[in-house]
Amino acid sequence: MREDITQDYLKSRLTYSPEDGAFYWKRKPVVGKQGAGWNIKYVDKRAGYISISGYELIRIDYLTWRAHRLAWLYVHGRMPASDIDHINHDRSDNRIINLREVTGGDNQKNKSMHKNNTSGTAGVIWNPTNENWMTQIRVNYRTVHIGSYAEKRDAIIARKAAEKALGFHKNHGRKVT
Repeated sequence: MREDITQDYLKSRLTYSPEDGAFYWKRKPVVGKQGAGWNIKYVDKRAGYISISGYELIRIDYLTWRAHRLAWLYVHGRMPASDIDHINHDRSDNRIINLREVTGGDNQKNKSMHKNNTSGTAGVIWNPTNENWMTQIRVNYRTVHIGSYAEKRDAIIARKAAEKALGFHKNHGRKVT
């Protein structure tokens, strides 16, 4: 995916609805005697499709773009310099109020709970060898051991305190349905 599309060009092809986060096709301006334009049958229809990874993708002139990055360009006039975080963890929810520009590290501080989590809290793991609850957190792409606890609630309290101290987003570790 390339980053060389301009806001003007994007707005000449699509309209964006900040209320629902959707893009809609516009009619391409006709130049000379080329005919009626390239997309008459798609005018005012929703653009894009949802990929296997859950992101909405839009093809413009044979190039594929992530819709959340196009939404940022459409509203702010520039492509984001780094990552775009979907605050509510829904990768297809491209409402501008659900998007924020963040560094890669900050984006990791608002991740959904892993599907294979069995404790119900991110970073809290049952250790069958020691028969206790182990707590860890990932910071700057490194796993840091917080502690081991006999009681699950103590492990959860320690994990939540670490998240707060390290500036994790309030939605971090939330289950996505």
